[in-house]
Parts: sequence; C-alpha cells; structure tokens
Amino acid sequence: SASIFVIDQIPDIQAEALPDTINPGESSQLEAFSSVVNLYSWDANSSLSDLNIPQPIASPLSTTTYTVNISDGFCTNKTAVTVYVRVPECIEGKVFVPNAFTPNGDGNNDLFYVRSSAPIDGFFFTVYDRWGEQVFETFDQNEAWDGKHKLAQLSPAAFAWYCSGFCEDGEEFFLKGNVSILK
Repeated sequence: SASIFVIDQIPDIQAEALPDTINPGESSQLEAFSSVVNLYSWDANSSLSDLNIPQPIASPLSTTTYTVNISDGFCTNKTAVTVYVRVPECIEGKVFVPNAFTPNGDGNNDLFYVRSSAPIDGFFFTVYDRWGEQVFETFDQNEAWDGKHKLAQLSPAAFAWYCSGFCEDGEEFFLKGNVSILK
C-alpha cells in the first residue's frame, strides 16, 4: 500500500509596485507576497536589481509589466505587476522623431532631427550604431544628423537614438527609439 497526498491548493501570490507610477529616471520598489513560498523568480528584465528576491528595485525607462513566479516545491503560480512611467505632458504630442530617413542628397528627407513645436532647454540628442558606437551627438535642437560618421556616409541600417531635455516649466524628459537609414 502507498499513501498519496493530494494538494488541492495553488500557492497564493500577490505583487505590488510602490509607487506604481514614476517619472523617467526614477525607481519603484516591487514586492511579491506569498504565505507559503520563499522561492521567487522574476522574469528576466535588465531594469530589475535582482531576479531572485521578493523585493527587487525596478528602474524602467518606459511602462513595463513584471512577472514573478513562485514555487512551494510542488506547485507553481505567477502574477504580474506594472510600473507606469509618465510621459511628460510638456512633450506629449509636441515632439516628433521620425523612424527612417534617406540621406541620399536628393533634398527630400535627407536629415534626421528631433522636431518640436515646443521649446526645449538643456537639449541633448545622440545616435548609436548597432555596436554601441556613438555616430552623432548634439546639444543644439536645430542641428541634424546627415547619416555620416567620420565624414563617411553610412550604409542602410538601424540606429538607436536617445534624447533628453527640459520643457519650459523645468520638467525633464527622456525619449529613445530607433531610426533606419534607407536608400
């Protein structure tokens, strides 16, 4: 004869973020709770301070949902928590950064720059190639990238960009994205 133990209860789990809404560049304390579990595993995310503790620090650049998995040795469960990153109101709908340009010298769409209907103070804009080498940088909102690096025209490819600055009211903003050179 053998004894069989049936476990009919999935381990409980709750998670929260304090605070759940942050400004760009800030952090949030995540916390997972379970009455029966002490093994926690957050899904891989480079914006978390530690993936195997119940209370990691989250430092996302944009709104991110984090999933935590738990196990009591027999059963597993998971839940998710979202950290919302505010988009500064001063740039919402006022800043446009294209996702492609054609620096072929035809006079149409030859330059890549941040277009804004609002003045930006403390402006910084940089572009990186896929290997992480900086190919363009400016502190002048009116200066554009012509698709060249070290005076040589770059081939069609995708590039990462980052922009930061301050709005008229002093509110700081961060933007990031990708742009493709097309031929």
